[in-house]
Amino acid sequence: MKNYGCLLLIILLQGALHAQGSAPGYLSQLTFPMEEVPILGNPYSDEEYRLGEVAFEGEVYRFYFRFNALRDRVELKDASTRLFHLQKNEVIEPTFGGKTYQLKSYYEGDSLRHGYFVPLYKGKITLYLKPKKVFVQAKSPDNGYDSYKPPRYKDASCYYMQFGKYLPIPFELSRKSFRKTFESRYTEVEAYVKRNQLDFKNEQDAIRIVKYYDQLIARD
Repeated sequence: MKNYGCLLLIILLQGALHAQGSAPGYLSQLTFPMEEVPILGNPYSDEEYRLGEVAFEGEVYRFYFRFNALRDRVELKDASTRLFHLQKNEVIEPTFGGKTYQLKSYYEGDSLRHGYFVPLYKGKITLYLKPKKVFVQAKSPDNGYDSYKPPRYKDASCYYMQFGKYLPIPFELSRKSFRKTFESRYTEVEAYVKRNQLDFKNEQDAIRIVKYYDQLIARD
């Protein structure tokens, strides 16, 4: 297993960072604007950098990563603690904090986008978590009874389902969504849920339900 310094030399294909030079083509150096007013929360799935791994051309490299859920990008530190973010590339799938981040094409409304997804279960069908945060502006009181609400980062993470090689589609963890999506085998799925006292809205239970459905269709 290589150390994270080698990642800049090999996986990024552009040579090491130079003290007075520019970042490699797969990296963009980060700058952080000053905040005029305090903002509640942070834009990251996890604010701390976590030691992780990424595979490239048969080798595994280690680096320190975090995920910016507001800007939908993977950020990292080099050995001199300068901050960068990875250019989006489908062949680079870093794993850190117990999660693998995969770049996928998907539709948001009528717009085709490219963003990071975390696979929760993979089979003939795949259940993804789409980490996301949004910025909510400050709200001034409308009257003397309301209080000032400061600006904040709000979690807006959601789920997607992918069938085979089709693009991931939005999927809500609810009985209604499972019934609609798993219509052909829903009677069996519902019986499985009741038998095991599962909750459609719970992420870990949803993973078990998707896995069970995947096993059912694998027998067909």
